[in-house]
Amino acid sequence: MLGALHRGWMEIRQALSGNEDLAILSSVATGEQEALDKYDQLLVDPLTHADHLDLLKTQRAGIADALREIQAWYQQIGQREG
Repeated sequence: MLGALHRGWMEIRQALSGNEDLAILSSVATGEQEALDKYDQLLVDPLTHADHLDLLKTQRAGIADALREIQAWYQQIGQREG
């Protein structure tokens, strides 16, 4: 449900934005940050998720890497258009 709402919001922002690339990257970064926040909430109590803790940590690291890449693209596009 939350994903569908976020995608809908992203489409609205894109339609209203004169700077579509930056708006899309910003929306994607927001979604990735929200995912990181959820993983951080889960990892606060590692004993609760001990049976799949390694998987959660690996997935969180992948999301963090993706977010850093998105932020770098955002800066590159912003400098090019700015």
